Amino acid sequence: MGEQFHIFHDAEKKEFSITLEDTPEPAVLQYELLKDNSVDLYHTGVPVAFRGKGIAKVLAKGALDHFSSNQVKMQLSCTYLQKYVKDNPNPVYLACLVEKS
Repeated sequence: MGEQFHIFHDAEKKEFSITLEDTPEPAVLQYELLKDNSVDLYHTGVPVAFRGKGIAKVLAKGALDHFSSNQVKMQLSCTYLQKYVKDNPNPVYLACLVEKS
């Protein structure tokens, strides 16, 4: 499914987003920068009318791919992302995960 969605990364706002048709509210994955080249991915949100369509998975994969390819350590405070990584145990993602400090 994800091919039809374009992920936009706004480093200034610290979020990945997907603009959705017929709603002004985008789907988002938000993070905060931490010390030592690491980030805390703390929130994934999809408007109610668009839930269950795989949009959160597209955001999760996009953010995890971005940070892991840039060797950024990731802390997953978002429960959706914790479940995504558990269900999709990509060794590249797992190598970049750190426990919450």
